[in-house]
Amino acid sequence: MTKSETLNQTTKSQFKHQLNPDRVPNATLLYGQNIMVIFDQMTRYANQINKTHHEIPNAPSETLQEPCEDIIMINPTKSIKIAHIKALQDRIKYGPSNHAYCIAIIHNIQQLTKSASNALLKSIEEPPKNTVFFLSTQNKFDIPQTIQSRSQQYHIPEPPSERHKKNTSIIEEISEKMTYISPHDFLEKSTFEKTIYIQGLPYDTLLITNLLMSWQTTLYENWASLQKKEHAFLEKIIEIISNIKYNFNLKLQLLAVTLQIEEDDLQ
Repeated sequence: MTKSETLNQTTKSQFKHQLNPDRVPNATLLYGQNIMVIFDQMTRYANQINKTHHEIPNAPSETLQEPCEDIIMINPTKSIKIAHIKALQDRIKYGPSNHAYCIAIIHNIQQLTKSASNALLKSIEEPPKNTVFFLSTQNKFDIPQTIQSRSQQYHIPEPPSERHKKNTSIIEEISEKMTYISPHDFLEKSTFEKTIYIQGLPYDTLLITNLLMSWQTTLYENWASLQKKEHAFLEKIIEIISNIKYNFNLKLQLLAVTLQIEEDDLQ
């Protein structure tokens, strides 16, 4: 199975719907743990939009790249500066040359400086005609909310084989220290039972992080059969993990999320 085949069927269908020329958004944000897989998907769909078959290498450069006609890329080794964005703006103002769209790819967008972020925001809000942006990052919460809110967002999971192998190892480690239950079993419990389980978790940030990552992976592996509550729980887990460095009390975060989902489910 190639990298381009690793997206689950639901995500594939979302992208297929998005690729309708009348529905392509100004900006699409792809995020997830495996940045290489994200780059592969981003360039694959850029090719699909313009009906091309170009090989686009993931080669960092401090200058603006145009690996093929009508695809412009920013992929520096460190920060994305305002000079990068201005160079991009100068290029895209002419629009596409021979294809439906001029596609701007910005890899690892969390590297934007504040001035570069402000400049990019203006371009995303009012791009030149037939110009679209593909943005990538591992953690979408590391980028400004203004850019998040103006982008159509897709979480790109790791390839199934990698996810399964890693998840099996994580579950074994967790089970050595506590009683592991699946996210499905957790959600089937009563609110009281959920609260007791969370309160009984060890005060071990790494252990709880691993539990959340395991739950995230398990839910993805069962994507096609997830219920509404499970989808909501998955989104909340992704958010907690993405903000892990800001969360000093993961047990409290997990409890708050659980109670919120229970409340939403009753409405």
